This record gives sequence, C-alpha cells and structure tokens, in this order.
Amino acid sequence: MTTFQKKKRPFSILLLICTITFATLGGYLCGNLITARNFHINNYANIDPITLRDNISDISYYGKSPENYNGAIVFQIAEEIQRNSTDYEILGNGTIDTSLGVSQSSATVDRRKGEDLYLAFTTYSSIIKTSRQCNYTLGGNIRMYEGTPKDSTTTNVEWSNTFTEYTWDEYYATFGKYANNNCCYIVSTKTYKSCSIIEKDNNLYKCTIELNPNLACISYAKQIGANMGVDPNTIIFNKVEFTFWIDKDWHFTKIEKFESYTVQYMGINLTLNATINTKFDIK
Repeated sequence: MTTFQKKKRPFSILLLICTITFATLGGYLCGNLITARNFHINNYANIDPITLRDNISDISYYGKSPENYNGAIVFQIAEEIQRNSTDYEILGNGTIDTSLGVSQSSATVDRRKGEDLYLAFTTYSSIIKTSRQCNYTLGGNIRMYEGTPKDSTTTNVEWSNTFTEYTWDEYYATFGKYANNNCCYIVSTKTYKSCSIIEKDNNLYKCTIELNPNLACISYAKQIGANMGVDPNTIIFNKVEFTFWIDKDWHFTKIEKFESYTVQYMGINLTLNATINTKFDIK
C-alpha cells in the first residue's frame, strides 16, 4: 500500500459512513451522485419488488377500525393515504452508531403543499457536515442541491447553486423507489418476520413489525448500493424493526425505527445501528 493510499483510506471510510447515513435516514438525497447514475445494480435477491406488495385496492377500510386488519395491511393503507394526500409534512430525526465508534445525528423533511413537493436532509457530526435538498412536482424532474449545514437541522444550511437532475423514472431506476415514497422498506404480509396485533394506545392505534430483510429491503439495498457504488448483495441486514401509530382516519402520526446492517468496504466489515424517529402531519 502506498503512502497516498494509507492517507486516503480513513477518509474513504468516513465518506462511507456519510453515504450510508444518507441511505439510512431516507435515501432520497444521497451519496456519490455521479457513481449512482452510472453504476449498474443487480436486483437484490433477484425478486421483483412489485410481486412482494399486497393488493389493497379492493380492501374496504373507510369508517372501520384498524384493529380488524393485519398490521402490514394497515401500514400499506396508511402509506397509500399519505402518498395521495396533497398536504403533509414528515419530519425525521435519527442517530447512527457505527462499529468504528463514529456517531452522527441527522434530520429529514418531506413536505407536500398542493402540486409542490420538497425534500431536505442533513447529517451532522464533528467529522461529517452535509445537506441535500430538492423541490419538484409529482412525476416531474428532480433537482438535488448540495449544502453545508451549520447545525443538525435542515433549516440552518448554506445551499449551493449546483445541482444534479433526474427524471422521475431515472430516480426510481437509481434509488429503487420514487421520490414521494417516504418509506424505503417493502412492508407487506409477504415481507415480515413478526407482526403484533393492532392495539389501542390512548386515542391512536399501534403496531410493531419486524421485517424479513432479505425481502423487505431489496429496494433499500439497491438504494444503498447506488449511493456507495457497491453490489447490493454484499449488504447484510441484521435486523429491521419499527413501531407505527395511526389515528382513526388511518393517518400516520409517528414511526420509530431500528435497523442494523453490515457492509463490506475496502476490506472492512462496517456495522451500522440506526434509531430513527419520524413524525407525520397529514391533512
């Protein structure tokens, strides 16, 4: 190994932590965009994600209690309601701890007002400080701007004028999901390991789901692989579990996630444990 390579390696590991942090907390505004647009990704587990979703179009739920349904079905209905809403704001905050002893805090914003959609992301630590944002319309081109945050929020950022542009379909082909899909997992009756019953929690309904990552994370792995420029099949998901709450109108109110996965990069097995709390305001 040359002296240059020795100096470059620690920085590369830090860059890896940064790009994985992006992927963990939302994935829409992430990573090495040049690599992401040109790196060919094989389908994780060679499964079409569409085949893993349940057909919820014929389910009659209006005016009925979520307690009458499987938790994964409830999640998909609430997810569809959120996507179809023209007025919502989703705020996420998370902490990621790595096996290298580096921790970071991050924040995300996902907002829609009528035809205008907005995404923003910040990851912040003593080592890494970076942000991404974009404004777009549903089905339109997506321009991603980079910025330098002054703290761990998405509001105190110095934004650049440069951007990388994707068409709607290019974005999906690159990151494995559409920009207006807040959840990076495939949640269905086919992709969970365990699912609690829906239970009342004060005036809300609550459910905890542990996913089978070999199925639920196939698009997520593609997203991380695109950001890092690695084969998604080298990403090992150790555990993905979350608890969600909805109100009587089947609107998400909050989701608490825990995920752990290991990535091999430059000969090092790097394990990341992330705790992510997301709050929803859906009109």
